[in-house]
Amino acid sequence: MSPAGAGFDLPTPELAARCAEVTAQHRDDGSCYELLRRALAERHDDAWEAVYRQYERLVRAWVVRHPGYAALTPPNDDAEHLANTIFTRFWQNLPPERFPEFPTVAALMAFLRRCTNSVVIEATRKVARRARREQRLERAEILASDPPEMPALSQEARAHLWTLARAAAQDERDLVVLELSYRNDLRPAAIAAQRPDLFPDVTEVYRCKRNLLDRLRRNPEMVALAQEALS
Repeated sequence: MSPAGAGFDLPTPELAARCAEVTAQHRDDGSCYELLRRALAERHDDAWEAVYRQYERLVRAWVVRHPGYAALTPPNDDAEHLANTIFTRFWQNLPPERFPEFPTVAALMAFLRRCTNSVVIEATRKVARRARREQRLERAEILASDPPEMPALSQEARAHLWTLARAAAQDERDLVVLELSYRNDLRPAAIAAQRPDLFPDVTEVYRCKRNLLDRLRRNPEMVALAQEALS
């Protein structure tokens, strides 16, 4: 049956409970459509919250079954966050004046699924762009920012080098980069993933590392140590 004009006059909490009940029974008595109408056509906050609760698990299932989901990496693979984005897009792209274009729950769910598809595809493209950017940054770092090789350093000289490096550090971010990059041999992407409180983006790790290396290159003691090791 078409739920349009079903004429439900229940309070929203009771309407939402009825929608959940008939959905579990695989029936359609118009209650879910009325709930969606209140949420989208009348913009009632309580109805929208009920719609989110009713369909959030369905949307998350669509997300994890999407072919592009397997390509996502943290934090972009957070299905709950993606679901929030999908519902936001659903709300924004279906204003009250468009609601009559969707005369059934099935039509509204099809539109919600299209929103799911577009959000997951955009997330995969974002991951791909980030990967390409990281590759460019890594190439630039290899060409411009790697310190000189100093294979002949004695244990005493290595300790002195580490003292110079720590002295060149200006804040906690520099110290973390020193520890994780040069002692633990972590790549910048891994550092950003491990310390998002200090580095909201991998580009910040590269910037911090470059600045630290530039300061070390300008340090006369560091220059002398490098020249001694390479002589």
